[in-house]
Amino acid sequence: MAWGIEASNNRNPIDWPSLAPEDDVKGLPPAVITVNECDPLRDGNVVFYRLLLASGVSALCRQMIGAPHGIGIFPVLCPDIARSTAVGIANFAKTV
Repeated sequence: MAWGIEASNNRNPIDWPSLAPEDDVKGLPPAVITVNECDPLRDGNVVFYRLLLASGVSALCRQMIGAPHGIGIFPVLCPDIARSTAVGIANFAKTV
């Protein structure tokens, strides 16, 4: 499967979770979503976060200002962002 405009046009929630109906996300475990300010997928992830909240799912959304898509997996390029993301995930995991 590939992500793309066709999946979006077909409203496929597997490819684009922000398109899922509320019933599909009700009962999911707590979630933390990290979005990067300069990521073309940011808005869809924020919509998904709001969908989780509207569905009664405990969720937290963090935005990394100035960060581009995928930068958190390149610690050599941006060690502060990668570290912050890793610490955020670890702290979240400890509380679930």
